[in-house]
Amino acid sequence: MRNDRVHYDQVIVGAGISGLTLAHHLADVLAPEQRILLLDKDDDPDYNISFWLDGEAPFAPIMAGSWRRIELRHGQRRTVCPLERYALHAFWRDDFDAYLHAELGAHPNVDLLEAEVLAVEDHGDHAEIETREGRVHADWVFDSRSSLDGIRDADPDLLLMQGLALEIEAETACFDPELATLFDFLLDSPQFDFMYLLPYTERRALVNAAFVTPFATRVSREHCAEVIDRYLADRFGCSRYRVTRQSFGRLPLASRFPERRPGSRVLPIGVRSGMIKASTSYAFTRILADSRRIAASMAKTGQPYYRARTAWYYRAADRRSARIFQRSPALAQELMFGMFTPERGDLALAFLDERNDLAENRRLFEAVPPETLKRFLRQLLGLGGGAPVASERTA
Repeated sequence: MRNDRVHYDQVIVGAGISGLTLAHHLADVLAPEQRILLLDKDDDPDYNISFWLDGEAPFAPIMAGSWRRIELRHGQRRTVCPLERYALHAFWRDDFDAYLHAELGAHPNVDLLEAEVLAVEDHGDHAEIETREGRVHADWVFDSRSSLDGIRDADPDLLLMQGLALEIEAETACFDPELATLFDFLLDSPQFDFMYLLPYTERRALVNAAFVTPFATRVSREHCAEVIDRYLADRFGCSRYRVTRQSFGRLPLASRFPERRPGSRVLPIGVRSGMIKASTSYAFTRILADSRRIAASMAKTGQPYYRARTAWYYRAADRRSARIFQRSPALAQELMFGMFTPERGDLALAFLDERNDLAENRRLFEAVPPETLKRFLRQLLGLGGGAPVASERTA
């Protein structure tokens, strides 16, 4: 594409998880004559994504595993929760890319162009994208580009979730393939840090060391690998294994993002639009829901806008909760562990998914020790402080 002003009805800038998911839903609902362009200069590394969902998992052929029993650990304490409504799932980004590229390649109205985007311009009645290959004219642009520096400019209190995920094969049977470890809190760590382990078989598993830190803190790959190695040996008796796949990265846990302005022809999506939940890093099902709603609105009204359905108390609490996770990580770990009981696993996941109503949340928090809940609510309402964590890690 060298000639200027090539026209598309929809252009998606960035063919990552959010861009490909939106393209999938748009291609399914829009008329065949609607032209969709995916613009991307793909240099993203492979990484693992885990999520919980009520209902059938999307893109089932690429799922590395699914689990309906989860456990949480807090030191010597342990809770196992059988799930009825939800299931936990996991997949890898490269598998997702290959699957969606093959699917979208079968749509004659979807094009993929690997090109660096230089500028995106909103002209009121249309948008234009400048690339090194030329300019593209579009009715609508969905922009998923993001950078840590750009997000931090909008949120000076930005937290990060940093960590290393290893897919491993042990020499001996170490794992229960029916039981996933959702949170195993690192109590000797200065932040809201935890391990999780998703066992595919008795010998194969995904294990992740996750650290929630201030922006200035750097957690090294080497430190994460040491933590994982020690954890596998101490918790599962797994001292000999080989790594078959791995990813190391940093996710922004931001709470301030550019808003989607009615009338704008350029809409942020994905991380750029705040789909990562600030307090937990939960993102994939939010991206799924957002993509479905955008596509449904486009099919019905010709515009991508829809009314957000998140209850006000979730929106108000998420930013403040993220600050508590930074200032009082031990309290946040106690609260999270207390929420999960064998009878309330689904209810706790629905709360983290922002799906419960107030009555359901009241029933959920009845399981939390009263003193823990009281201290958390005081901090949430700004009635009590907590000692801030150090901004440097010497690991």
